Amino acid sequence: MNAGGLRRRWLRPVALLGTLAAALWLVFVIVAPGGHRHDGAQPATATRPHDDARASIAPKAHQASVSAPSTNAPAAPHANEIQVCGGAWVRTQADGSIDQDDLTRATDTADARQRVVAALRAQPVELAHAAVLWLAMRGTREDRRQAMMDSAFGCDSAECRDRRQAVPRLAEARDALAQMAVSSTDPGVYALAFRACGVDGEGACRMLSAEQWARLDPGNAAPWLYVLSAAHRRNDLALQNEALHQIATAQRSDTGFLAVPGLIAAAVPSDESSMFAALNMTVEAIGVQAATGPPPYQPLVADCSGVALRDSNRRQTCAAIAEVLVARSDTLLETLIGLRVGQRVGWPAERIDQLRGEFNAYTQHAEPLVMMDYRAAGCGAVGRSLDAVHRRAVEGEVGAFRAWVARSGKTPEEFVSEERARRAAVRAASARDPADAASASAGGAPASRR
Repeated sequence: MNAGGLRRRWLRPVALLGTLAAALWLVFVIVAPGGHRHDGAQPATATRPHDDARASIAPKAHQASVSAPSTNAPAAPHANEIQVCGGAWVRTQADGSIDQDDLTRATDTADARQRVVAALRAQPVELAHAAVLWLAMRGTREDRRQAMMDSAFGCDSAECRDRRQAVPRLAEARDALAQMAVSSTDPGVYALAFRACGVDGEGACRMLSAEQWARLDPGNAAPWLYVLSAAHRRNDLALQNEALHQIATAQRSDTGFLAVPGLIAAAVPSDESSMFAALNMTVEAIGVQAATGPPPYQPLVADCSGVALRDSNRRQTCAAIAEVLVARSDTLLETLIGLRVGQRVGWPAERIDQLRGEFNAYTQHAEPLVMMDYRAAGCGAVGRSLDAVHRRAVEGEVGAFRAWVARSGKTPEEFVSEERARRAAVRAASARDPADAASASAGGAPASRR
């Protein structure tokens, strides 16, 4: 699938968590299909501030201001072309929609991406400099595509061997990021490098550890999830209990999932020709972060299940862990896990149903993280999407979720009622048709009623 095709779909990575059902890491990214004629008018321009790029420090006003369309824009070179943000002319298809591949070719150029990287590098924040290395470690889109294809098909031709020459360059960026993390006191830098390296990292990645991340970021449950997983592998019961205690007493759980997308969105240059490239880079960064996998939750789930909960101290610890994950996490995936743990330790049915009702309503009705309407393809729309990414990085997925619930105006009792009605529909559908039951369980209407 090419990059244009990838951006035409929802990005909703799913993590399978053993005893949990398929859990949704909810990252709303959508590109609306269709196109709209601009009749040669210059697209609206979005201006963006140039203040501190680090998304995790504090919220900032990022609403794009849209200028009036130019009245002296050049006419379209061809009848089937329109002008988009940055001034490029792109082809339209028979139905008037924008040709996605041509849009990518015209707007998402290497030069435009380099300007975005340069803007990140110019930020006076170490995390932004780490993001530059993270991007270099990922390579170009072509590097990633070819590496994936070569690996999938076991290619060993001369051409494939030539392509492998890019690997040392990517490894150099990886080692540079790891070395930066080793000497850094910024927990965001360390978390970015640790997650990019993976548990079994190579080269300079071997210098990183979850324990050091935890020391740099006291009060964060996220590194202790990795410590807990390592304790399980080594069958170290004392370390398991310490990790569970640290998670239960944590002030928050911050994985840094949206750190890089937020930094890109905050630092994008003000020139219009870079905005589409920056937006695409944020979408790709979200996809890469999701593809690298969430923290290892299975050991936590195992320690808060079954016979382990017969111990009153463990039950109390797991109840506190559920509170941390539901109320003080930065990802909705952890909210779901916390909800499951809370159910196991005996949370009241009303609380469980309220949280489930809120979550199901949010997934059905909340706006996507990136809503790029290519019927307009103007700078105002691109700027608003970049602003949305930055805001989400600042507030976290759970923060956005809670804010949506507050804006909905619904009472807790209404969410409880909706959830129970949904479950009743699932049971009724199951009695009629298993396929209907699966659809209703996912939050949709049974096929027989659609």
